[in-house]
Amino acid sequence: MIGLNEHIMASDLAIECLNNIISFVSEDTRTLFTCALTNRHWCNVVVRILWAQSFRRLVMSWVQASFDRRTSSAYRLIRSYLACSRNETRFDYPAFLVDVDIFDVNIIIHQSCSETKNNIASDNLRKSIFALLSKRGTAVQRLTLEESSISHGADVYQCICIDLFPFGVTARWLETLSVFVYSFPHTKVEILAAMSNTCHNLKRLAVSLEPFESEMRLSPLSGLQ
Repeated sequence: MIGLNEHIMASDLAIECLNNIISFVSEDTRTLFTCALTNRHWCNVVVRILWAQSFRRLVMSWVQASFDRRTSSAYRLIRSYLACSRNETRFDYPAFLVDVDIFDVNIIIHQSCSETKNNIASDNLRKSIFALLSKRGTAVQRLTLEESSISHGADVYQCICIDLFPFGVTARWLETLSVFVYSFPHTKVEILAAMSNTCHNLKRLAVSLEPFESEMRLSPLSGLQ
């Protein structure tokens, strides 16, 4: 029998075990915040889960949020990432990202600048965030770039491919990629070429191309998997 002084406290659980347990409530942000307050050990595990889909999590929380709440929450998230670029945070949030949808990133940046309506500031923020992800987002497993909800910001999509280039060429963050979803009308062969040099573990690839383009553009990428 196990004596009272030999029982395992929750705070002593191995990180892998605790991570598996907490992952059952990974969609419940309020519960995750409560868990993070338990102690430093739990906080270290919970923060990784909270930030694995930080952009998607924030956008999903906006379903019934007011304009002011969306703007303030978008500003706080962007400010946290920018603080990481200056090494002013305890945690390296970009390194925890697992799932990134470029539309979510852009809509949050656009919302964070909505009060000033400054397109130049929005463009500069996007470049800064993309540069940060390309350097430190080394755990990303799923990348999505789709032409969804284009009515929310067609101007954003006019610049997206240009902004994506430095992020694709650096490509360090693409080494861990296993799922790539790309359905944007202006497909750039440079993006697929950059990915073919770094992505060797793709398990799912969904790319929208014209029929005559498929073999020419996908052969280098698919041949290395």
